[in-house]
Amino acid sequence: MHFLLLFYFVFSLSSIHSQDDGFIGEEEILQNLVNSTYNTMIRPKIIDSTGTQQPITVSVSMHINSMDLNVQKGYVSVQLFLREQWKDPRLSYQHRGQLIPPFVQMKEKANEDFIWTPDTFIPSQKISKTSYSKHSVIKVFADGLVTCSRFLTITLPCAIDYSRYPMMNVTCVISLESYGFPIHDLDFQWGQDDHHAITLDHLQISPSNFYLHDLSFNKTVSHYTTGSYSTLNVDLHFGRAFGSDLLKFYIPSTMIVMISWISFWIYRNQIAPKAMISMSAMILMFILSTTAANQIPETSYSKPIDCWMGICFLFLFIGLIELGIVAYFDQRKRVKEAQQQNQETLLTGYQNYNHHGNKPYKGWNLRWLFRNDFPNFIDVISS
Repeated sequence: MHFLLLFYFVFSLSSIHSQDDGFIGEEEILQNLVNSTYNTMIRPKIIDSTGTQQPITVSVSMHINSMDLNVQKGYVSVQLFLREQWKDPRLSYQHRGQLIPPFVQMKEKANEDFIWTPDTFIPSQKISKTSYSKHSVIKVFADGLVTCSRFLTITLPCAIDYSRYPMMNVTCVISLESYGFPIHDLDFQWGQDDHHAITLDHLQISPSNFYLHDLSFNKTVSHYTTGSYSTLNVDLHFGRAFGSDLLKFYIPSTMIVMISWISFWIYRNQIAPKAMISMSAMILMFILSTTAANQIPETSYSKPIDCWMGICFLFLFIGLIELGIVAYFDQRKRVKEAQQQNQETLLTGYQNYNHHGNKPYKGWNLRWLFRNDFPNFIDVISS
C-alpha cells in the first residue's frame, strides 16, 4: 500500500513538471527575458495614463558602514552599501507560468551586460570603485521591479574648518548623479521612507576622536552645458573631541610653564640653575608646539591652540626677561658695594698715612687720589 502511494506521488510530480504552465527556473526565466530584442543601451520606457513617456524613477537608499577621515590631506574614505530600485517593464515575467520564483537573482560582473542599469556616478569623488563587481547583486522581480545592491568604497574631499582647532568642524558631501541621462530621462529619488533612506547601524569612524554629529540628505538639480541632471546629496557633518589634545598638549604645556616658575624661588645669585631651568622649559615648549602644529596642515589664520602656545611662550619669555633683569641689578649692586668697600679701605689707609706717617696701603686707588686729593697724590707718588 505504501509503495503504491509513493509511486502515485512521484508520478504526480512528473506530470506537473511536464505541463506547459509548470514551474520555471531562474536560468530559464533569465534566458527568456534577455533575448535578442532586449537592448541594454536603451532605458526602460515608462508611459503614464495619458500615453506620455515619463522619466524612469530610480529610488536610492544607502547604509553607511565605515568612514576614515584624513584631516592632513582633507578627504574621507567611505564604505557603504548602495541600493537602487527601478522598474523595467521589459523584464516582467509574471505571465510566463503559474509556478514562478518571486525574483531572479544575478551576480558577478556580467550583470551590466545582461540588463539596463543606471549610470550612477559620484561627481566629487577622488578615488572610486563604483563599477558592478562581485560585491553587487541584482534582483529582478516578476512585475519588472529591479533592485541593485552593491558595496562601494569612495574617497571624497571634505571642507575642514580649523578655526576652532582642536574643536574642528568637518563637512563631507556624497552626491549621486546620472552620467548620461538628463532629468527628463532619469530622475533620482530617495527611498519612500525618509527615515530609512540612509541607515548608520554599527557605524565605524576613524580616527576615534571624530564623531558624526549631523547628517542630512536632499535632492537638487545640477545644471551643466549638456543639460540638467537629477542629483541626490548626503551632507555629513563631523565634530572632533579634544580630550586627547587636552592630555597631549594643554596639560603638558601648563606643567612646563609652572616648572619654569621654580627659578623664581632660587636665590638670585644662583644664575646658572635659574638659566638652565628657563632654557630647558623653552626648549620643551618649542618641541611641544612643533608637534601640535604638525597635526594639521598650515592655515592662513590663527587657531586656539596657536594662541594657547603663544601665551605659554610669553610666560616663559617673561621669565627669561625677569632672570636677565634680576641678574643685571644684582651684578650692579655687587659692583657698587665692592667699589664702596674699596673706597672706604683706601680712605682709611690714606688717613693713617697722612696723620701717622704710615706706609701707604697697597690697595690704595691712585685714580681716586688723583681725582679727589691731588696734592696728597703727589706726596704718595714721590714717597
